[in-house]
Parts: sequence; structure tokens; C-alpha cells
Amino acid sequence: MLSKLLLLSLFLIAFTGCLITEQKGKGTQNKELKVLPGNWGHIEGMSLAPSSPLYLINKKAGEPYNICLAKYMLEKYPGIDEEIIASANIWAHYIGREILVDITVKDLPRSTKNQNEDQLIDAYYEICGDQTELIIGLGPIGKPNLGKVISPYFYDPDLWNKKRELKVLSFKQALFLHDENSSDFQWKFISFQDFLKLKEPVKADEILNILKSRSEYYYPKLNMQITLPILMHEFGHVWGLCDQYETSNNCDPKFSSLDNEGHILLDDNSIMGKGKNSFKAYLRNDDIDGIRQLSLRKGFNAEYKLTKKEIEFQVPEIEIKNTNILEENFFKIKEDSDQLQANLLFVVSEPYELKVSVLSDAKGWLNYTIDETEKIPYESSNYSLNLPKPDNSKSKIQRIKISLKLLKSGETKNLDLFLSEN
Repeated sequence: MLSKLLLLSLFLIAFTGCLITEQKGKGTQNKELKVLPGNWGHIEGMSLAPSSPLYLINKKAGEPYNICLAKYMLEKYPGIDEEIIASANIWAHYIGREILVDITVKDLPRSTKNQNEDQLIDAYYEICGDQTELIIGLGPIGKPNLGKVISPYFYDPDLWNKKRELKVLSFKQALFLHDENSSDFQWKFISFQDFLKLKEPVKADEILNILKSRSEYYYPKLNMQITLPILMHEFGHVWGLCDQYETSNNCDPKFSSLDNEGHILLDDNSIMGKGKNSFKAYLRNDDIDGIRQLSLRKGFNAEYKLTKKEIEFQVPEIEIKNTNILEENFFKIKEDSDQLQANLLFVVSEPYELKVSVLSDAKGWLNYTIDETEKIPYESSNYSLNLPKPDNSKSKIQRIKISLKLLKSGETKNLDLFLSEN
């Protein structure tokens, strides 16, 4: 008798107003666990095995990877097919491989209100066919996810129980982005091509060259999400990597970076970390370490004849071109009865001082100062400042001044914002 298992790889997103710091998640304490450098991890569970067809780490050279893409995805997000090819292959690049992505576009229906994930996957596979290895579309994946990979599969339980060998008899796999029509979704997706305001598609090779250069940083408006980093994260799961944000629980403690007490070390700043409004267009060092460690595990070479030295080739240092950004496009405010919430995104490459001055029609100017003397280079800060209004009165905020001073170079950037009547 066959058993059916459902593997859920979740992309859980929590957008906060605080700066990103390294988080530690508790893992199983085990004297046999080795302390591994870096901050990376592999998915936990029986499904990640050398014989498993669910993961790209097991895709052999020259074999096509069959993806069924919903036609509405191309219509809503021009050029997303090229992003898909690049997202699969940026991981392959760092282990000396290439994935031959074969995309078939199908006129798939949008999900209905009463349709769950499994029902939508089944409906899509009826149209796409059993040869499909991954379906990509919009799905009812629930708040606060931006994206999600779902992989139900059948396996041979007798072989597993007797020899602990996994034999997958059949599987279905879907990569869903959050359906923008959902009432619980606050973001708007924009394709990489549309974000760059290009009429012609950005080819996969061009996107790969950008990602390999490790020098570009993009900042959409505060309510927008570029589709490319979400696809890169989700393809990290398809390769076999686990999440790296604070609430992650899908990392294998035997194959994750650990501290001296056996706790899993997480890197929320990596592509496998939580979603961010800004987009660093490259894999972090920890992402690269994670995929390389996976390829070097016994049985996961997919018959590639590469040595450890060939896999661990040197990668370019991160050298961001476009830093020190403070623009009005990245500022929004929300005013209620007793406080002002100011959301501000800026990008810096050195320690800074941020000053915010608020003009009230009743109490004049109120001043706030934020010092960051140990700022991580090339980091964005998405601040959510809850500024108290004077005397909790009904006075209106009329104007906000923002000054960003870089403490090494002395460079200063200023914004002077006048609030509208509404």
C-alpha cells in the first residue's frame, strides 16, 4: 500500500521596522553534530534524498527541467519567464552546473475563492500534464507569504521501512506567488523588466550576468515587490535549501550551520531570509556556501564529475555601485489620533545619523535623532518610526524634515516633506 506525504516549504515574510541582525533558532543538541561555519541550512526530511526527483540538486546534466507557466503570469509580469530561468540557474552557477529550463505556457485558470492549494495544483496538472516537474502561477497561499513551494508525492513505504531508501513513485510540485486579488495581500508585484522600465524583455543571460556581478541594488516603491528575488528564494527551496528567517523550522540540524551549543545559525539577510522591499541582486556568501555544501554531500553530485576545488571557485566580492540613497519615493506616512507612523527606506554604505523633525500646527517642531554607528555596509534600513504627537491632541502634522548624515564621508542628504490635507 502506498503512503502519500505532503511537503510544505513555506516562504514566511515578516516586514518590520527594525534593522536586520543575526538571529539564532534552536536546534537539536547532539554531540555528533559538527560546528559548521557560515549561516546556511538544508531542508529537513526524508524527501531530500539523492534519489528524490523533487529537487534540482539531483537534476543530471543535459536533462530538461519541465516547467508549466500560467499564461496570466506573462501577461501580468512581462519577462517573468526569463526571471525563472535565471533564478534556477544562479544557484547552479555556483556549483558548476546548468539547468536546461524548458517552459511551456498554458492558459491556466486563476484560483477561485473556495479553492485550496491542493485542488489548484490538481487542476493545473490536468492541463499541464504529468511530465511537468514544476507549475508556476498565483495561488491562495495565505498571509503573510509572498511565495510558497508545495510538493505532494507518493513513495514506496516498504523500501523506506526496510532500507531507509526513498523511492518517489510520483509527485507534483508548484511554486505560487501570493495572488494579488486576495483581500489579505498588501503588496503589488512588479516584474524585473517592468521595474527597469524596459520595453524589450531582459534575457535570462543578462539577468544572470547582473546577479553574478554582485554589484546591483534595486529599490522599488514601499508597497512594491520585485518578482525576481522571490523567485530566487523559492528556487532555493527547489534546490534543497531551507529558510533563514527567525521563525524558520524547516532546517536539518545535521546539515545546517551550528554554534557551539548545537543551535542552528540563521542569516536573515540572505536570499533564503525573509522578504525585503529592497533587492540586493545577488546571492549572499551564506547562500553560496549552502548550495555548495549540498552539492558536496554524498550522493548529491548528480553524476557531475567536479572536484571540491572546482565547485568552490572564487566568487567576486560584493561591491555595490548605487549606495547612499534617500528619496521621497521611499517615504510614506500614516497619521492617527495620537501618533504619526513614518515609514522610510534608505540605503547607506557607512555609519550614519538620521534626524527627523516634525512640525505640528499646535506645538511647533519636534525633533528625533537615530544614531547607527556600527552600520553593516550596503544595507538598507526600512524604518517604521512611531512618533508621538504633541499632548496626544488633535493637532495636525504639517511638515516633516529628514536629514541623513554619513559619519565617515560627512555627506548629508535631506528631505523636506509637506503633508497633504488628507
